[in-house]
Amino acid sequence: MAKRRSKTKKKQPAPKARSPLFWAFAAVLAVAVSLFLYLPRDETPVPPKPERTPPGPTTAHYERGLTLAGVPVDRSYPYTVTILQNTGYVTGYCETRKGPVWVGYRLFAVDTPETHKRLSRFRVDERTRTR
Repeated sequence: MAKRRSKTKKKQPAPKARSPLFWAFAAVLAVAVSLFLYLPRDETPVPPKPERTPPGPTTAHYERGLTLAGVPVDRSYPYTVTILQNTGYVTGYCETRKGPVWVGYRLFAVDTPETHKRLSRFRVDERTRTR
């Protein structure tokens, strides 16, 4: 004998109700996505950093032979460099770091090297603020 089918359908269980926190999150997410898609974007180019030039002369040192190709310039160095000319050498001094950044001097070949006693006196350079 054939089985009889019942004419009544089985009831599907009711879907679980979503919590209010879910709906709040969904609403915030929908607003954020719509703002991202529809608001105009600021596409103005970033202005280039202004070029820094070292203070003081740049060719006098080359003519005197203390630096090979003029005063060193590092455009990425964030601090101001003051050029100090001395007898026999030139230096780029940084007030912020309280010390020299670079030094230029000339070397000569000698036939008979001499040694001299170092002077034991120290003089403060009055050209700098860092003393």
